[in-house]
Amino acid sequence: MIRMRYCKRCLQPDTRPGVVFDDEQICFACRYEESKATIDWTAREAELKSYAEEARAEAKKRGNVYDCVIGVSGGKDSLVLLRALKHLQGFYPKRFEVLGLTLELGFEGMDFAPVAEMCRREEIPYTCVKTDIREIVFDVRQEKNPCSLCAKMRRGALNNALKE
Repeated sequence: MIRMRYCKRCLQPDTRPGVVFDDEQICFACRYEESKATIDWTAREAELKSYAEEARAEAKKRGNVYDCVIGVSGGKDSLVLLRALKHLQGFYPKRFEVLGLTLELGFEGMDFAPVAEMCRREEIPYTCVKTDIREIVFDVRQEKNPCSLCAKMRRGALNNALKE
């Protein structure tokens, strides 16, 4: 007879895909949560701010207009983030510029006109960059496992778009 096991802290069952327990019968999600207590969040915030300031200064040296470029897929997460940053511009003490950027991969039926319309209505600068990624990955290379190549090509396309 097979017995179900449960995490001693959160009662997560071992039937959940990917759940792993340690020797004390505690799941890794609970152990991860436990590890957060030892993080110096103030230092982490300062580190993040220093990276952001460094990136902003470098971008300004190169003549970039935008401080923040949001990759917009057309899904709710990227659209909410874009609108939230636009809203934040209204009362944040330090001025920053935001750009919404979509990489059009070349798949049939992908219509980013509603995204462009929302950005126009909200007065958010928006760019949609057309690429041949789908054609290269699926038609030319005929990749059986396309994720890695597609991700590398998207990164390259984003990098090129941001240099322009």
